Order: sequence, then C-alpha cells, then structure tokens
Amino acid sequence: MKTKTLLTALALATLAATVNTALAQVDPVFMPLVTNLVRVTSPGSVGAVLSSFSSGAFWRIIVSGDDDTSSPSSFCLARTYGSGRVVALGHEGIMFDSVYDNTQFHRNVARWLNNGLSHRIGFSSGHSEGVRLDNSTAFTKAVTGEYSLAQLAATITFTSLAGVDVLVLGNAWRSFTSGEMAAVEAFVANGGGLLLVGLGWSWLTFHPGSTLADYPMAQIGASYGISWAAGILSDPTDNYSGSPVFHSFYPDTMSIHYPGHPSAPSVISVGESGMASADVLYAEARVEKSTPGTFFCVLLGEAFYFGLQEGGSGYDKHVHFAVWDPAEANPWTGSGVDKTRFGGEGTGWTTYYPFNWKTNVAYRFCAQILRESATSTLYLAFFSDPESGRWKHLATIRRTVGLAGLNYLGSFLEDFEYRNWISRSFLVGNQWARVAGGQWLDLRQAQFNCSLGSSNPYTNNYDGDVVGTFFRLETGGLTERDSSPLDIFTHDAGVRPNDLPVRPPTLGLVAVVGGPPQIRLGGVPGLNYTVQASSNLVHWTALGTVTATSDVVDVNDPAAAAASSRFYRAKLATGM
Repeated sequence: MKTKTLLTALALATLAATVNTALAQVDPVFMPLVTNLVRVTSPGSVGAVLSSFSSGAFWRIIVSGDDDTSSPSSFCLARTYGSGRVVALGHEGIMFDSVYDNTQFHRNVARWLNNGLSHRIGFSSGHSEGVRLDNSTAFTKAVTGEYSLAQLAATITFTSLAGVDVLVLGNAWRSFTSGEMAAVEAFVANGGGLLLVGLGWSWLTFHPGSTLADYPMAQIGASYGISWAAGILSDPTDNYSGSPVFHSFYPDTMSIHYPGHPSAPSVISVGESGMASADVLYAEARVEKSTPGTFFCVLLGEAFYFGLQEGGSGYDKHVHFAVWDPAEANPWTGSGVDKTRFGGEGTGWTTYYPFNWKTNVAYRFCAQILRESATSTLYLAFFSDPESGRWKHLATIRRTVGLAGLNYLGSFLEDFEYRNWISRSFLVGNQWARVAGGQWLDLRQAQFNCSLGSSNPYTNNYDGDVVGTFFRLETGGLTERDSSPLDIFTHDAGVRPNDLPVRPPTLGLVAVVGGPPQIRLGGVPGLNYTVQASSNLVHWTALGTVTATSDVVDVNDPAAAAASSRFYRAKLATGM
C-alpha cells in the first residue's frame, strides 16, 4: 500500500475550467466523425464553440487545437439529443474551402447527422445567415450525389422540416422565434440531424453593446447546451495563412471550457502537535512539468503563500510570495524584487522575484513568522537556488494584526489559466517547522485533497503520491487518479539543513577617521532593532531604534568619544 501526503487544493480561480475528453470513456458512436481525417482547417479568423457544464457530459470534442493553440480551442463538438444528433462548428470558413481533409470532414458530418431515408439536407434562410446553400461550396460539393440539397422557407415550421434529414443553421444574425426554436428542437428529438455553424467574435464586433447571450445562434443553441467563444483562435506552429490547422481528433482532442474550477490538488500537514507556535518554516520543491499559467505553492499558511510560478501579471518564471491584508502600506522588498497590491481572492501584497527556475532542480524556501505584538506580525520570505547556494531575502511584510498561531501549513498546485488539458506536476517535501522551545518538527504526514474542480467529472484528472521525502502533486492532461481526497500520506524522514537564514542580530565596530567608531548592526532587512550602550554591563541606555534597510546598518554613539570603555547590545525592537 502506498503511503500518501497532505494535499489541500485551493480554488483561486473563478472562470472557466478546461477539459480533456480523452479522460472520458471513448464512445464508438462518435468515431465515424473522424474517419480518414489527418488535418482540417477553417480559413479566416477562427472561433471556438463551447458547451455548458450542465450539458458537458453529452458533448464530445471532435476537432480541437493542440498544446500551443490559443485556448479554448474546441472547434467541432457533437452530441446526441433524443433520437437525433447535433454537430456544432466554431467558424464558417470550413464550409467554403476544400483544403486538406475538409471534403472528408463534410462527408463524415453529413453521414453522421443523417438518420433518415430521404437523404435531404436543408439550409435555413430568412435570418441573415452567413452560411447558405448558395455559398457553402465546399460542403455542397462534398455531399452532392449522396444527398439532395434545398434552401428552406424563411420561417422554420414543423411542416417545412418534413422530409428533411439534416438541417443547417449557419451563423444567423437575425433572431429565431420561439415557434421556430420549438420546431427545430422537436425535429432533432424525433431523429433529425442539426448542424450549427457560428462565430461568436464576429457577432460581438458588429453588434456593440450586445453580449453573446444576444447572439441568435447562442439562443437556439441553448436548448442543446452550446454557445460560442468571444475570442479568435491562433496557432504559431500549425496554420494555413494564419488560420489554425487542426490535427487533434476525437478522442485525442484537447480542450473544452466549463464554468467551473480546474482541479487543484493540495496537501496539508497533519498530526503534529505544537504547530500553532511555529515561527520558522522550511521546504524544498522540484517542478517536474510546467506550462504557463501554473502556480506551484510550496508553503501555504492562513495569511501567506510562497512558491514558484510561470506566467501571470506580466511575468514569466518567477518566485512568488504574498501576504493577505491587513498589511502595512509599503513593505520592504529585496534587490530585484517587485511588489504590488493584489485582489481577486482577498486583498494584500504580492511580491515577484523574476527568476528562470528550471524543471527537475530542487529549490529551497524558508518563511519566518515574527509575532511582534498583539497588533503586529511580520512575515519574511527567503529563497535559495543550488547554483548560488545562498539565501536571498525576498521580502518582509508586516500584517497589522496579531497572530494567535499557525492554524495550518500546506502546499498546492494551481492551473490559474485553465489549460487543464496540459499536465503539470511537482514534488514538495523535506518540510520542517520550528516551534516553541526551539524544537524542530519533521512534517512527514499530510492529508491529500482537491479543489472544486474535483466535483466536475471532466476535471477529475488530478493525483497525489509520495516519492521518498517528498509529496507529489499532479493535475491536468491524462493524469489518472489513484488517490482519494482525505487520504493520509506519509513520506520518508527528512534531513534539516543547518544553514537556514534565521539569525539573531550581530554587532561590530567600524573605524571612523577623526571620530569614534560606529556600531555596525547586522540584521534582517525590514526589521526594527533597538541598540543599547553601557559602560559597565549593568546599566544600559538606548541609542535608538533603527530599521534595517539592508543586511547591515551603521549606528552612531555620541557618548563613545568620552567613555573609557563601551559595550553594546541589540535586540528586536518589540522582541518575541
């Protein structure tokens, strides 16, 4: 039996989750749609077609982009509806051009939709259709000889659909009446085939002030759980005069978006007494697979999070440390570290250290929590890469509230750009916490969990495991789960490093020409220290309180010149 570790998945995103249909069981009903297809395209500014979450289990992605196509990249979806069938396309250009395997694609679609004996395809009219019988030259050429083709009367009725096996509704810009939509729905439910061709971005461009909900194709598509995206697809490596070339076909298609959360696996430390008093936290992390839009959270507490990130806020790869409000107005940051306010999942301060971290390299993280007073708590972040071997102090952020204790410590993996068809994973472990009395705890045990994405049957592609002294988290792509939420993981005993950047203040003397020496205080940038002086080690006088703006700061003692002997000491201004 495998031992497991604590994963707690936080859902920090609120928009659309991404789905890989290859995770679902392959349904042979849809396989004829992809017969003899190698590549297809739709010349022009291509859009995507989307299904709603409530109907997502019925739809299959038949054609999509690949891993470097803009998202969402679902171009063709299909489903059964009652006794009938529906196919939806994200762009009309494929109806007009026979390039690549487009002709075979049209034949596949017509044959799959046809469920009757008349072999008659009807095109709607009278709704400002962009796709009509007279201009769908590639489609009509592909099916002529096997099907008869007709343009239907302007008003769709039960009568006008009699004798039609397949109905084409092509990018209509004039609304359908409720009676027409009812007639179409009855037609499909009773065995008819429906081909919906739409283009969301075009409707929005030429109808300022409107939304996609106003788009006539979206209105009629709502009955089947279908809509169209607002963006334009692009692919830098596979394109035909700028239009994406699609070569991902069911069941190996890439993405469909639902209004939910992508899965975010996590681990939370359990079973350790005394964690509430922890003031130093340490962990190591190694990213195995990444993609833009991923946050690998190494240390997570109720007031902060700290880890490696790729993308977001205009940054590429960087080290990310953030503290939630209430926080001071202008926190200290180290050289080369940017800071900004954040919102969206609460508010607070975020810091970014641009750093081109690499996969399969172990990086070290240390966070310190200093409880200054009942109304002040400091959070310090330190990062170390093996190439330099040194610790870099990234930031010190003061929260203007006391901290009763550390309620939890965890790690998680987040897909915040909803590219759930791409797998990403990392290892986090050798975690330690210093608690009251200076005792160090080896945090070997944790509980595995996942965010809201796990409730979506299409975003159930996440897993957690144990590898030596690490917990392993993975999400996206073809990840298969053999762990269950609330599983308890236990990894091997760790080894605590002896070079952690947790140090008391130091004092030295600096000679000054023509004057008394200065006291050089070594401390942690961002912290306040009180420096005291004495001539007998019994009575001490405060020279003042200074804020360390760097690793060292010089302090003057005006009385030193007249003293025969002088002693100095320093401590945190508010102490612990």
